[in-house]
Amino acid sequence: MLPDQRQHPRKIFRTTVSIFLNEGRGYEASSVDLSIGGICVTLRGKNLQPGQMCALSFNLFTRGKAHKINTVAKVAYSVCSGNEFKIGFQFMKMDAGCTAAIESFMT
Repeated sequence: MLPDQRQHPRKIFRTTVSIFLNEGRGYEASSVDLSIGGICVTLRGKNLQPGQMCALSFNLFTRGKAHKINTVAKVAYSVCSGNEFKIGFQFMKMDAGCTAAIESFMT
C-alpha cells in the first residue's frame, strides 16, 4: 500500500459534486471528505485519469451560510472500489471566497 500523501487534514463531508470535463461532459459524484487542498468523491461508471483537469462545483454550508464552491481541480488518484471509483482531486485554482469558506468549514 502506498503511503498517504495528503498535505492537509481531511474532514468528512457529504454532498453532490458536479464534475465537468474539458470536452464539456458533466458527471454527478458523491463527496467523501474535504480539505483546504482537495476533495475525495465516489463516481459511478466513469474513471478519471490521474493528472486530468476538471471543473468542480458543490455547495458547502458552514456557520449558517451556504457557499457555492466552483474550482478547477486535478485528479490526484482514482481507485476502483466495487462498481464505482474513489477519486481524489487537488484544487488548482480557487478564489479567496471559496478558500475562506472551506477554511471556516475545517475549523
